[in-house]
Amino acid sequence: MDFLEELFDLLWQEPTPKTEEYLENRELRDKLGDKIEAAVGTELMDKFIDAHWEYMEIECRRYLLNGIRLGIELLRL
Repeated sequence: MDFLEELFDLLWQEPTPKTEEYLENRELRDKLGDKIEAAVGTELMDKFIDAHWEYMEIECRRYLLNGIRLGIELLRL
């Protein structure tokens, strides 16, 4: 594992933010998730959540790498 992978893993494990905006958004997401689960069932919802988290990890890795690339380019200016 290279340095960027280790950095991502450390950042991925950071504690959840406790801002009011974040908590409100999470509460809304959870309520909507409950409604979707009631409509489609637990099994399908579990599959969706697993796929969603896998997708989010891939996207977050890409965002981190793009941010590092941007920072390096800005340092070159």
